[in-house]
Amino acid sequence: MKIDDKNNFKHYQAVSCKMHSELELAIMHGQTLKIHYFNEAHKKEIIINITPQDIVTRRSKNRHNGQYVSGEYLLGIDNKGNTFEIRLDFVRSYSLILE
Repeated sequence: MKIDDKNNFKHYQAVSCKMHSELELAIMHGQTLKIHYFNEAHKKEIIINITPQDIVTRRSKNRHNGQYVSGEYLLGIDNKGNTFEIRLDFVRSYSLILE
């Protein structure tokens, strides 16, 4: 993730093929992950446990500068049924939760 001198988020930074593949495998196997990511809306780091559902590509308007940004997002659900949409280049780390 790149941030300019005004703390505005710049364009999406592609994630590694390894990360993409590991997330896709977790989706296919219905595995739960612990994900540490930066939440842009709340401007803070968050750690959650979710079951990833899909990876999608979206074009969204940057709330800070009004420009449109395309990026990949992980869609997931927690054990309470809350849904999450996490921009992949905001993910700091993730790990499989063994149940």
